[in-house]
Amino acid sequence: MNAEMKKLEERRKKTSITNMYFNRFLLIRYTTALFLFFNLYWFVFLLFSQPLLALVPLLLFIGSAIVAIEQVKLYRNHSEQLPYAKGFYILQGIVNSVMIVLVYTPMYDRFFPFLTNTSETKNILTITLLLGVLISLIVLRKLHKIRLGQDKHLKLVKAYEKTVS
Repeated sequence: MNAEMKKLEERRKKTSITNMYFNRFLLIRYTTALFLFFNLYWFVFLLFSQPLLALVPLLLFIGSAIVAIEQVKLYRNHSEQLPYAKGFYILQGIVNSVMIVLVYTPMYDRFFPFLTNTSETKNILTITLLLGVLISLIVLRKLHKIRLGQDKHLKLVKAYEKTVS
């Protein structure tokens, strides 16, 4: 029974450490899900009125889905390199920045035909797009820190590993 308890305790420690490494990417998982659904809804709404322009949110949706898959793989493989996430967040930030400019041009009605063309709606959309750019920048910074091993969560994981070893 004692050997069985030791085995159970070792498995619990290993699972805790695996979860802690996985949780280093928690912000990235949540923001990826957020962008995945925003891009999906934008694609669906745009598809019926501007099928060609709907390729923009479709590509972003596919990109966010690839990043989500990359995140799931992290549970088994501890890696600091997330090339798809980095590429996606750069692309999302660029698209949001371009859309901020297009909001105040005649292209607004083509990219956002499902929204009313009022200054209030444009201001809310601009704020939303700016938040998207800000979130992308925050995630890119987090990815950079993780890649360099400078994230705060890694220090906690290493300290925990020392205490349970």
